[in-house]
Amino acid sequence: MVKNPLRLGGAGSRARPLLSGDRRAALTPVRLKIRFVRPQWKVVDERTGRALGDGRRFEVDWKIDEAAVISMATKAPSSQEK
Repeated sequence: MVKNPLRLGGAGSRARPLLSGDRRAALTPVRLKIRFVRPQWKVVDERTGRALGDGRRFEVDWKIDEAAVISMATKAPSSQEK
């Protein structure tokens, strides 16, 4: 997931943020909740490298000017791999 990055308007000393409200608040990470219909295995937050485990629901911290990227195994582990 990614949102449009911040853009600056104007040139030189007239450059100004095109973001309404407090810029610092807009850059504060938010908790992104991700839900899948089916269970996922070996889910990883690729931005931080943190293993999120197995399941249907996951949460990651997301800075809106960065991408939130997760990966998961392509198939369920066999009973021998658990």
